[in-house]
Formats: sequence, structure tokens, C-alpha cells
Amino acid sequence: MTTASDSPLRVVTSDSNGTVQQRTVDALKTVKASNPGLKVYVTIGTGQSGPDTSLINRAASSGLTVDAWTIMPFDFGGAGQNMGTLTQRAAEGLKTALKNAYGYSDDAAYRAMGISSMNGITDDNETVTPADFQTILSYAQAHHLARLTFWSANRDRPCPGAYPSDDTCSGVSQSNWQFTSIFARYTG
Repeated sequence: MTTASDSPLRVVTSDSNGTVQQRTVDALKTVKASNPGLKVYVTIGTGQSGPDTSLINRAASSGLTVDAWTIMPFDFGGAGQNMGTLTQRAAEGLKTALKNAYGYSDDAAYRAMGISSMNGITDDNETVTPADFQTILSYAQAHHLARLTFWSANRDRPCPGAYPSDDTCSGVSQSNWQFTSIFARYTG
């Protein structure tokens, strides 16, 4: 039997409107109050130096804690740059935001954050390689992040020819399921 507390609630939001953000925070507080033990993960976009902090600050000032604030470090102007390094920089920005908003220690902030990367070529022509995933995995392992995931498994294979626009392969040199096999080693 599955209960509400057995399955996490994942919320992905990109709205920067304060009213919408407050409604999101209030709704999450209501859901959490009605479902003790429910795990809540909020996924947000990020810039290269970290996410917009308004939703995090609003949540903290409203008394909402979540199990992890997860950033999506891609489609943020990283074309031609090392995406493993940029992901670490964005994650450090998230850590700082959580420390400032909630008063967390470094360790507590790391344990309340996550990364949801992209594998291969992104919509913004950034290239996330298996080596970048190894860098991200090492960072996540060292800091015991709450969550490590990626978009998307259907792209976790090499392209049979030219990189298509239908998201059936990564567009980078890799073996089948190589990105998955890297992140599958995450132990928290």
C-alpha cells in the first residue's frame, strides 16, 4: 500500500511573480500540513551564479521548509563553457541562498539542495558531457545533496547520425545509458 508520505511531491516552478510565488508557498504549506511525512522537492531554474532567491526567501519568511530546493543548471548561457564547473558554481549560489534565507550551516544547506542537470546538448547549445556528470556526481557526493537527477533518460544514448531535434539522443559522444550509470552511483 502506498501512502502520501511514501511518494514525494515534486514542484517545478519558474514564475517570478510575487503573488504567484506566495500562492505556491501557501499551497505547499497546506499540502504539507495535511500530509505529515510528505517529502517536498521544489525545482527551479538558475543562473550561472545561482537561482533567483525570491521564492526561497518567500518560503523561508512564511515558515515553509522543503526537503530539497533543486536547481536546473542548464539553458543559462553556458554554451562553450565547462558545464560541470558552471553547475558547481550555480549550486554554490543555491547553498548561499539557503544559508541566507533559513540560517542554515553549510552542511545543512547542502543537505537541503539538489541538482537536476541535462545530458548532452541543451536547448541553449550548451554541451553537458559524461565528464561533466562525473564532476557533478563528485560534487554531490562530497556535499551529501538531497537530490541528484537529470533530464532526460530518453536522450541517454548516442545519436545514430546527426543530432536530431526530437530529443531521442544526447548529441555527444557516449555509450548507451552512460549518463544514467554515472548518476546511479550517487549514494547521498
